[in-house]
Amino acid sequence: MSHRLSAWIIAVVLMTAAFSIFSLRLGYPRVMVFDEHHYVPAAKELIQIQPNRNYEHPPLGKFMMGIAIATLGDHPVGWRAASCLAGTLAIGAVFWLALGLYGDLALAALAGWFALTSGLLLTMSRLAMLDVFAAAFSLLALAALISRRTLLSALSIGVAISCKWSAIPVWGMMLLVYPICRRRIAPRKPFNLGWWLTIALLPVLVYALSYAPLALVEAPGHSPMDLVQMQTAMWQAQVQLVKLHQAHVPWWDWPLKFEPWWLFGGATGESGELRLMMLANPVVILGGALAIFALIKRAILGRDVRDAYLVANFAAVYLIWALSLRSNQFYYYFLPGSLILSIALARTVMLLAKSLVNPNYKYLLVALITCVSGAWLFANISALTAGPWH
Repeated sequence: MSHRLSAWIIAVVLMTAAFSIFSLRLGYPRVMVFDEHHYVPAAKELIQIQPNRNYEHPPLGKFMMGIAIATLGDHPVGWRAASCLAGTLAIGAVFWLALGLYGDLALAALAGWFALTSGLLLTMSRLAMLDVFAAAFSLLALAALISRRTLLSALSIGVAISCKWSAIPVWGMMLLVYPICRRRIAPRKPFNLGWWLTIALLPVLVYALSYAPLALVEAPGHSPMDLVQMQTAMWQAQVQLVKLHQAHVPWWDWPLKFEPWWLFGGATGESGELRLMMLANPVVILGGALAIFALIKRAILGRDVRDAYLVANFAAVYLIWALSLRSNQFYYYFLPGSLILSIALARTVMLLAKSLVNPNYKYLLVALITCVSGAWLFANISALTAGPWH
């Protein structure tokens, strides 16, 4: 079996498993949870070409939700279906990025499995919120860039930014850091002016086009100039000082936050309970954090520029929050970082397997670690324990 065919089979298996898990009982809870109260009404308004009341974020992710609602219906499955598909895409993107970066099918499959069992992606793929869209298309952009699919990469990062501005640091990595590392990562295709223009300008065009439907709204505040000025209002909404939210978690606490954040909980008075919480898998998150330090050491010693590039991407999506002017920070902002940690952990596990274990048994070791890391997590964090009476 060819390497490419094997890669396709593994990717399809991982994404099928992801979709099956993410979509399981997607309609529970039957009420809007946390910021779904903001995004679901906004999605329904946008798809009906009504005035945009939720201006704090770009519109494309809400348009995707609105299309799902228009297709499937105005009910919990319709609200969350687009997020479920985005989470599934994120698993494929993690696999593709790991494979393109290291060229190892086993490592890429392990990275995809760690992402699937990381916890954060599971919860965010089952909520009608924007972060999973930004994370999925950011990872897709990085994967396409490594694989020299420049057009797809530029389109993907444009889509990610058009869903949420948190994807902008990834765009910066693509423009500034990747060209430095590319001679060792992807040397076969030289850079030229067309590459720079594509990566620099096409995302801007995609972002501008995401606002085109709003220009069709016959209401004050939707002229082309008003939409340009809306960007200033978005920035002010992001950095304005407000009272700290009860769910505020500062960025330095994210890698070590393993207590559950309850989003919804309720009992039926019978024998069932519906629980929805955000909880990270400590094997993946803490293990991935330790793996990042190991890869930093390898990068400093100059052993592999690919490790340095992976660390730089993690820094872009994580440490940017140290510079953020936003007063409220939430744990789910760690979602893109957790996906990159999945790749770092897979990379480190494979290096250890090669150095400490007979190569004939390394895959058995990998299988054991993956089973332990994810077996206990799913039922308790995304409303999977509810009975049909909910």
